Amino acid sequence: ELSGIKKVDFNNLNSDIVKIYPNPSNGILNISVNESATYSVLDINGKIVAEGDVNQSVKLTDLPTGLYMVKVLTGETVHSFKLIVN
Repeated sequence: ELSGIKKVDFNNLNSDIVKIYPNPSNGILNISVNESATYSVLDINGKIVAEGDVNQSVKLTDLPTGLYMVKVLTGETVHSFKLIVN
């Protein structure tokens, strides 16, 4: 349930609020935000494969190669990004 969510931001690569890099990733993903945030990584079927509080880097080396969706929640906004894991 996404109660309280007022805005969804898809693939805003020029966002000053959230940046993810590198993309494509070798299994280590950096998420940069200017406020407290949480993240979730979803596989192509929508299953959450990783989640937590954003701090520095996220280890995704156990994930198979493929396309994933990264969602970062800041305040009342969900920022969504496509991520390729090599």
